[in-house]
Amino acid sequence: DPIGHLGVTLKADLVGDRPEVDSWIGVYPGANWHEREAWEMFGISFRGHPNQVHLYLPSHFEGNPLRKDYPLLARRVKPWPGIVDVELMPGGDGDDGGDEGEGP
Repeated sequence: DPIGHLGVTLKADLVGDRPEVDSWIGVYPGANWHEREAWEMFGISFRGHPNQVHLYLPSHFEGNPLRKDYPLLARRVKPWPGIVDVELMPGGDGDDGGDEGEGP
């Protein structure tokens, strides 16, 4: 950057159902909204964060909608049209060498 601004990317390995990491607000005050968004959408708690409240979602909202394990109600009510069943058919051995077009 010709002006001399730097971009910082912080990465941390987080495990478990309730990931937690120290807040960076004391060092980078601009991390406030980023940490609040990560807490709200992914469930990552930031130790020492002074204002960890909802940023986008209603205060009574439960769950973290951007986590892969979050159940999407729309997909339960109306199945995803592109879904493919990858389980083997009963009695099938997984071999693709059978005749095509044969019925059961």
